[in-house]
Amino acid sequence: MRKTRPVVSTSEIDEFEFYRSFSHSYPLPDDIEGIILIKPGTGGDLTRRVYSELDLHGVRGDQPHSLVEVISSKNKDFPVSVVSGLSHSRDYASIVIEQFSIPVWIIGRKYEGPSEYETLKPLYTTLIDSIGYWLWQASDFIRSLINSLPISLEYLVIEISLQPSETWSHLSVDYEIPELSENIREHISFEVIKDENKIKIEINESVKTWLVTQDNRIERELMRIVFQSIRNINQELLGYYSALPTDEDISKAVDDYVPAGIKKMIAMLPIKDPRLDGNLLPKLRLIQEAEELDVSKDIRQYLISGSFSDGILRSTETKTKLLIDIVDYLYKELVAIVSELMSTNLLEFLLAHHEAIVQKYYADRLMIPLQLGSFYNSEELIYKLEEETPKMTQTSVALRFLIEYVAACPPKGSKQISCEYFDRLIALATEIIMLGTICDRIYYEIDDTSIEIQSGLLKIEQD
Repeated sequence: MRKTRPVVSTSEIDEFEFYRSFSHSYPLPDDIEGIILIKPGTGGDLTRRVYSELDLHGVRGDQPHSLVEVISSKNKDFPVSVVSGLSHSRDYASIVIEQFSIPVWIIGRKYEGPSEYETLKPLYTTLIDSIGYWLWQASDFIRSLINSLPISLEYLVIEISLQPSETWSHLSVDYEIPELSENIREHISFEVIKDENKIKIEINESVKTWLVTQDNRIERELMRIVFQSIRNINQELLGYYSALPTDEDISKAVDDYVPAGIKKMIAMLPIKDPRLDGNLLPKLRLIQEAEELDVSKDIRQYLISGSFSDGILRSTETKTKLLIDIVDYLYKELVAIVSELMSTNLLEFLLAHHEAIVQKYYADRLMIPLQLGSFYNSEELIYKLEEETPKMTQTSVALRFLIEYVAACPPKGSKQISCEYFDRLIALATEIIMLGTICDRIYYEIDDTSIEIQSGLLKIEQD
């Protein structure tokens, strides 16, 4: 739309909210001339809603005499806060739990360079989220420990440190699941640094093999250490041992609040299965709603310019002819776009994006049951799956179509594939496949499909 007419707006947020409110599109038809003038303040409600949902606020930081701006987690059933990226940039993962008398920070060790950031950030994030989740589950037990700390203590830090290793991000092909009798504690150590209000937990690289188990034994032992270390910092600061939980009390708390079973937060995908190996794959990119709408508008424009009469199509011949004409129109555009692209790495690009979908599908099969078992409110997760799964299927089929076409007809153009081209090709391929399938079902009388043209709009209803 911006390529054909000017858009006047006093704020990017106003324009974005205008664009978003019309299903990520501009509502002015292509056949009407003029400009799009967006009313100032259009994005006001969006801005207020975002501030309300994020709950931007300050909290005592994880360093002496510091105040950190944080935002609330999106998961309302897991009330933690994360550092706002608007005003703070950190070289380590961190969350803060504010439901106790003092803020409890759970942080990761500082990343040692960009490479470690890329490989360890997901694992550090998972570890600190897991500890935060189980602390929240055990809040009744933890609250008594936190409340017994000296009044002068302003905050508490639990720092997770992964032993430096280049193999944290994956398992060797010949890894073995440890026996139940093996002692995880031999691979995890902790110390209390009372001068820094800190509990430091160091995890050996050999713990990886426990992360692929189907039970939550690693998390039970990790939380046993966290409970013990919070008790020990009480002992260090208060100088006495009475009225504090014994090891037996802590074991009972672990059984009560982190019960043995499949309810777990930490999981590592075994690299034995190549479908689960996401290394070197691009970020998942699915069909874009805006591109789908653009393709629908192009079809409408084609029907109007082609003098197709409004009304219900009665015969099988007229239905199939119309659909074939539209598919031919869209296919010609797809061929034209592909012909402009460089063949170098194009096929590899498409294959990698298809593999990213395969990896996401099999990773979800492994992880979603764990996530559903951990959080009480699964409505948001289920809604996400209902929205995402059809798009994954559509994009996967469209990519297979493009892969076959590019393999059969390598282009000789000079343009590099980009997100703009990729999104357009996926939307075109999806529409071609859908309309082609409907056409075949009508032709072979598989079902009775109603087709009607209303002011250039194609209305299809399948029985």
